[in-house]
Amino acid sequence: MFQFLNKKSKKFIKAWEEKKPAELEVKEKILYTLAGKIQAARLARPGEVSISPEEKNRIRENFYHKYFNLVGSKATAKNLINEQTRTQESRKEIPMTLPFNLSRVTLALAGAAVVVIALALGIYFTRGPAGNFNGALAAHLSVADGQVEIWNGSEWKPVAVGVTLAGQSQLRTGESSKAVLEFDEGSALRLDENTHVILEEINNKNISVTQVVGETYSRVNKTSGLTYKVKSSDTETTALGTAFGVATENSNWVKKGEKKVIVKVVESKVKVKIVKNDETLEKEVSEGEELIVDMTKPIEDTAKKIPLPKEETAQDGFYAWNRTEDSEKSYPLGVLSDVTAPEINIREPLDGIETELLRVAVRGTTEAGAKVFVNGALAENKDGSFEKIIDLKVGGNKIAIKAKDDSGNATTKEITVTRKGEAVQALPLYLKGWVGADGINLSWSLSGITAPKGFKLVKSLTAYPTYPGDSAIYLNPDTKSYLWQVNDGKVWHFRICIYEGGACGTYSNDLKLTAKSNGAASGEVYGTLALTGWIKTGRMITLSWALSGNSPYGYKLVKSLEPNPVYPGNEYVYLSSPDMKGSYTWDVVDPGTYHFRVCAYNGGGGCVFYSNDYSVTVQ
Repeated sequence: MFQFLNKKSKKFIKAWEEKKPAELEVKEKILYTLAGKIQAARLARPGEVSISPEEKNRIRENFYHKYFNLVGSKATAKNLINEQTRTQESRKEIPMTLPFNLSRVTLALAGAAVVVIALALGIYFTRGPAGNFNGALAAHLSVADGQVEIWNGSEWKPVAVGVTLAGQSQLRTGESSKAVLEFDEGSALRLDENTHVILEEINNKNISVTQVVGETYSRVNKTSGLTYKVKSSDTETTALGTAFGVATENSNWVKKGEKKVIVKVVESKVKVKIVKNDETLEKEVSEGEELIVDMTKPIEDTAKKIPLPKEETAQDGFYAWNRTEDSEKSYPLGVLSDVTAPEINIREPLDGIETELLRVAVRGTTEAGAKVFVNGALAENKDGSFEKIIDLKVGGNKIAIKAKDDSGNATTKEITVTRKGEAVQALPLYLKGWVGADGINLSWSLSGITAPKGFKLVKSLTAYPTYPGDSAIYLNPDTKSYLWQVNDGKVWHFRICIYEGGACGTYSNDLKLTAKSNGAASGEVYGTLALTGWIKTGRMITLSWALSGNSPYGYKLVKSLEPNPVYPGNEYVYLSSPDMKGSYTWDVVDPGTYHFRVCAYNGGGGCVFYSNDYSVTVQ
């Protein structure tokens, strides 16, 4: 039987290539028809089937009896096909070696005979060296969601799943529609809505697609040994890896009428060739990068490579769908493996709060390891808890908090804090500062003046220190901040001036601050306090405050069911630490609306000044 098939194989191949089955004899036409049914029904694809010798002999014997019994009774191809239908009730499982993670395929017994025919002819089921396919390749429509049409040479016609497309076929999708083409060698081309592609070339060496408009996503089988290209608007994108997207006009990324092409590389890399006016430019685009090609510009300026905007891409409907498709097929997700942005929980200050403080501490929680920025400045993130102290100007202050993880996912939240008080008159040289654990931190700004010879920073126990005369240090023209290490608990006055060589020119404002005294309670009590809080759990209320000034004797935290509680008079707790910020969790017993204030203790049974009234309702 196999000798007969081998003898006829060259004639069959010629008939396939010339599409002239009429030249075959009746017996040969049966084989020709059955081989055609293999491709139409996709019982097997290139390289998918390898049958053991034992199974081959069993199938051969079965086919021998069916074939010659039918031919002996003047059977036609139609008779044999009908016989196949009758035998489908007696299906058997045939062990096969399949490269696409399949181990067994169920075929009708007569259908298995068709596999043997094709194996003998060598038309569809052989691989060549280096993974190349020796037979004709095709693309198969596996998804047709919505309006999907094929060009029949004169008009567009609706097409359904299961259709096979050869080279020069054209496919398009309509509004809110999608399609997926799967190539015989294992690659896939996915089409977004309003997309038109031409399958220019599909063979054992090349897959070449022309993208007329719209957007596509290619998942390439890089082990097949074929060259995979997507062409569009004078650009040619060649896969050097596995996953990339191409957007042309009339897509989510390129507006209608724009002469642009955008290539997004999700995994591995691609090579993009740009041709304009007989000039050529090539760019390699790697995973996590995006190439924007603007064909209206000179060739040397057409291509701009930027980091792929991952958050925006992941939220795009087409890419979200592709990510789901790849995930379900266990494909590597590349830069889309982590698309979840870190959450931000701002504990303080509360959005919309009013305060008299010159500065506030911005505190909250986010993903551990994420980088946190407060108004663009990097904040410390310790195991998911972040903190940043910022200055406030009089009036409304917008505070933007951004958290960004290692995968580039980012979240931004914005709050507003209003500082009460009169606006400080604009000064050509303005000095500000705050008391820290290591001393007094000072910084300054210039408006309309310069300091070519540098600065003199002066301090004194009396107001308005001068140089020469009081303690001073010289700072170069580029310096804008200084830590004066003083921890004596005294009240100091500071000014900075423009140094003019031996004397000072313009002076700043006079700044009064009380230095810490190595933890000892001493010095003047002054400043402002801001209080905020939140319900930690149940009826446990966490209260947090920040001081601008000095409170060497600690604080009294007071509570009442009425607004503006006072000490002495209302329930309180004493907190002896003089630190500029602190917190306390108060466990209340009964439900209701509670009012809290914190005050700077004077060390003698009273308060010098209070914070705002903070109220919270517990159930």
